[in-house]
Amino acid sequence: MDTKKIDKNMDISKYTCEKTEWINVESNFTIHGKIDSAKNYSRLPENIKTTDSIKYLSKHPSGLYIDFSTNSSSINLHVKTATSSYMPHMSAIGQIGLDLYYKHNNNYLFIATTKIDQKEYLITLIKDLPKEKKEFRLYLPLYTILKHLEIGVDPLSIIINSSLAPNNKIITYGTSITQGGCATRPGMSFPAILGRLINFEIINLGFSGNCHLNYEIAETISKIKNLKYLIIEPEANINDLNIIKEKLPIFINILKNINKDVKIIIITHFPIVHSLINPNLDTLRKKSSKIINDIAVQNNVKVISGKELLKEYCFDEFVDGIHLTDLGFYKVATYLKDYILELEKK
Repeated sequence: MDTKKIDKNMDISKYTCEKTEWINVESNFTIHGKIDSAKNYSRLPENIKTTDSIKYLSKHPSGLYIDFSTNSSSINLHVKTATSSYMPHMSAIGQIGLDLYYKHNNNYLFIATTKIDQKEYLITLIKDLPKEKKEFRLYLPLYTILKHLEIGVDPLSIIINSSLAPNNKIITYGTSITQGGCATRPGMSFPAILGRLINFEIINLGFSGNCHLNYEIAETISKIKNLKYLIIEPEANINDLNIIKEKLPIFINILKNINKDVKIIIITHFPIVHSLINPNLDTLRKKSSKIINDIAVQNNVKVISGKELLKEYCFDEFVDGIHLTDLGFYKVATYLKDYILELEKK
């Protein structure tokens, strides 16, 4: 038997509108969460000189989003991505999907997602809405290249781009966890959640397996206007303690030489269940955390213990012992919100 036939809610989403007017997103909407204003879905400038891996991952539009308002009774999408889903431990929606949020009483509420696992598709996210102005946010995929995106609305309806964004910025620079692995939906990575909880524009510079404290990334970050906080989550990608000793102080100095007011927060390694039964791993992580804390003291940098941050969940915050579930992401985001708001009072 087919579960999708037994329970229709388990079936894929479909395109169910007879007439739709299509608007190209790349050329008609402000793409928020970017370092630059280029009309593309890349998280780094095209001319940056960095590794091929980082260049490739920067084209995964994790954390990028579109704000718009419309009086359309339906919202539809035409999507082309480079891949269908390809990782067994992360949902298809989390990898290649898009999330729609509705703004209600100044809060963004989740309302629909692309429940489909195909490289190209037409889909009706929501329909039968009252024909009155409503505000929405559309989050882009976490783990694939977005090749083409159109928003579809009723013919003769109004759709308006919103270019407004908070003036002050927070950058999250880190590993696959910062990029969003393994959130169930694009709106559930911790940078995306944080952006709905706090009045800052969040720029996600998570690069899966490639947070190596690259100096060209520091130089790029240092030039961003109105950058108030930089959150770094690097430890899971750096197993050589000498690299941390060598590169972290230089990375910090590159930033502070240009932006003396930026506040830097380092999150040390999140809990690792294997460290409970592997003494060598436990020793390595303790040494690594001590090195980071010592460097932080010398450079006036804040440190948050990732282990302490998530300790209450008994490792249920992981999908595979490494990457976070939505439970872990939500805890990280709410903790950072409270932490930053406390710093704002000082």
